[in-house]
Amino acid sequence: MGSTGQNGLDNLGDVTAKVALANASLGLVFSGIQLAMVMYCVTVFAETPKSLRKGRLPYIILSIVIVAAFVVASSLNAYYLFYYLSRKRMSNGVFAKPSILSMQDHSSFVAKTTSSYVNTAYIWICDGLLLYRCRIIWRQHRWICALPLIAYLSSVALGILSLASYFSLQTQRLRDQASAASVLSSVSFNILATTLIVLKLLWEDQRLNSALSYALKTTAFSKIITLLIESALPAAFFGLIYGISILIPVPLPPPEGDGTVEQRAASVALVKTSYTLFSSFVALSPQLIILRVTTGRSWTNTRMYRGYASTFPSRPVSSTVVSDQQHESHKSVIPLPQVPMSDQRKSR
Repeated sequence: MGSTGQNGLDNLGDVTAKVALANASLGLVFSGIQLAMVMYCVTVFAETPKSLRKGRLPYIILSIVIVAAFVVASSLNAYYLFYYLSRKRMSNGVFAKPSILSMQDHSSFVAKTTSSYVNTAYIWICDGLLLYRCRIIWRQHRWICALPLIAYLSSVALGILSLASYFSLQTQRLRDQASAASVLSSVSFNILATTLIVLKLLWEDQRLNSALSYALKTTAFSKIITLLIESALPAAFFGLIYGISILIPVPLPPPEGDGTVEQRAASVALVKTSYTLFSSFVALSPQLIILRVTTGRSWTNTRMYRGYASTFPSRPVSSTVVSDQQHESHKSVIPLPQVPMSDQRKSR
């Protein structure tokens, strides 16, 4: 049986603080990973000849904007956590509600709210990049992107509703429902766009592999890795876990409820960690796409698909020259057509 009374609330407060600290540290780790990726992309872009930079600059700028927003959100969240841990601003063993925070410490409430706003903004940007990627891949049938577009606009609308709930008089339960609706709408968009991208890539890859020799065919593992990276499946997975876990009602332990400390602690850990991973992978997925595009390893820039995707804004850095050389070498081994003897005599 779980602990009850004040000791139980104190234990719950300790668990909540540890989970929040772990998630803040995780956010800073993802910030470092993205900063390293962005610096590498900028370095590769700077070393690329100007003739091959066409169409890459928007990707670089977008990458910098995403990492800047993610770092700001993570830093503000870490500041908010440190402020309340250092001052032990707890209410009955748990962190005080936003309405209480706004009355007690306006500056920290602004930091926490700003972090949520920036977090939601870069999620919109990253989802927009996924929508753009879907449009590029289905460029010959753009009407197929109508459903992802509707899902994306719904996600933005629900995100605005969730942000507005910070300043409303709604209960915490209603705010949680608004947050869950916003995240689940983003997840539904990710799943829909991912499905369309996967189907298109599988169909194109199968069509091209049927026309290529065995030496030029891609392996199954490389296909799967490419699909997972470019389709943002990790973000959809953790977002789905967050949306489901936050909607499951878990009562508080006594004296405020009839639940147990273990149940409440597990719920807090699952909700906080899943959202941290969701928001982190939402930002990391487009960074991986931009990294692959910058280094010329995007699926649409590999082997013979390069000619099919020549109108894409993403172009390889150095693989263009290599692939052209390989193409010339393949041309040299193609057997020449035989000229009939009668034609040879006429030519003489």
